Amino acid sequence: MIKMKDSGVEWIGAIPDTWNTIKLYRLLDNIGSGTTPKGDQYYENGVMPWLNTGDLTDGVINKTNKMVSELALKECSALQIHKAGSIVIAMYGATIGKLGITTIDLVTNQACCVMNPSKDLNKLYLFYLLASAKDYFILSSYGAGQPNISQNTIKNLKVPYCTVKEQEKIANYLDYKCKKIDEIIEKQQSVIEKLKEYKLSVITEAVTNGLNPDVVMKDSGVKWIGKIPLNWNVTSLGALSISMRNGYVGPTRDIFYDEGIPYIQSLHVKDGTISFEKEKYFVSEEWGEKHPKVYEGQLLIVQTGDIGQVGLVSKEMNGYNCHALIIVTVNEEYIMPTFLSYYLRSHVGKELLLDTKTGALLPHLNSGKIKVTPIVCPSIEEQSEIVKFLNQKCWCVNEIISKKEVILGKLHDYKKSLIYEVVTGKKEV
Repeated sequence: MIKMKDSGVEWIGAIPDTWNTIKLYRLLDNIGSGTTPKGDQYYENGVMPWLNTGDLTDGVINKTNKMVSELALKECSALQIHKAGSIVIAMYGATIGKLGITTIDLVTNQACCVMNPSKDLNKLYLFYLLASAKDYFILSSYGAGQPNISQNTIKNLKVPYCTVKEQEKIANYLDYKCKKIDEIIEKQQSVIEKLKEYKLSVITEAVTNGLNPDVVMKDSGVKWIGKIPLNWNVTSLGALSISMRNGYVGPTRDIFYDEGIPYIQSLHVKDGTISFEKEKYFVSEEWGEKHPKVYEGQLLIVQTGDIGQVGLVSKEMNGYNCHALIIVTVNEEYIMPTFLSYYLRSHVGKELLLDTKTGALLPHLNSGKIKVTPIVCPSIEEQSEIVKFLNQKCWCVNEIISKKEVILGKLHDYKKSLIYEVVTGKKEV
């Protein structure tokens, strides 16, 4: 039985009687971050991996999505090279608290805090310690819309402290247990991905071939589409649209409030829906009146980031504002918004849409170019039948996926609880 005492630190709670608490900076050799070079020339012919918070996956970091050039390393003094074996934690936005241990030398953006423990702190123990403090960091964040924490918040974090030998024992135990949990999570995730792929194949088959397996087919004249039913046509997105316009494109640093008009961003648009489960943003009514609004039946297409994602605006979202999204108003005399949503999410529709993207370093879509995207167009009656079929089929698959995701959530919660109990000494190993 472990004899416990109050640590005096709320996020830690009770710790073993032989342990103490200490501010993290006293156990670090160094702590720093980086910057985001402005200009394409700083990324051309990149020679050094450049890490941003999107590269953090709560595990090993052995590659990054972008590289910076020798020019960037020479001219941007804030780009300090952090050696392999560093621990990185995200300080901004929805990624606050995400972690990684580097296996390569790299530089980072300003949203990453990089640290190296001293000889008095086991590196793997520090990793798990910071993982257990994630909720504390989120609660300590500040700023509307895009909250953040500072390096000072991390440096002054009070952490439980035990001997290096105990730290090593805890780190090894957690490494073993977490790998076992991660293997189960990976298997569940693999099943979910297969279900999603199955759903996508059903959608693709329905929106390009229809529901009648015996229908006479003809060549569509478009390589990606192949054959289509004899009485179907191929037209363009522009021909089927009344209008295409951009949502607000500009700085957002000072426009967000704790309440007001909901503001849709690319992170909210996924798989035909618009969801605010991850994060909510609001703008003032005055600001909202001066900028593009969205209305029921319009399609929102993501321009940058996860480009090509599509979301259908519901009645409840009438009058919302949006950021850096293409707003498509279709002519419902010729095409149903829901059918078009399914089509653009299909293998064929997505590839044809992405075929219009521009920009080598920062690929994006624009409302002018996507007008040429080929669209398969059956009669409204057939569209209605296909939508009814896909609504039912996708609902069934989504129900199975949801149950699998509940299991995933429980596994993640168990892992999180285990890490916290062990690094704070509540569970003996």
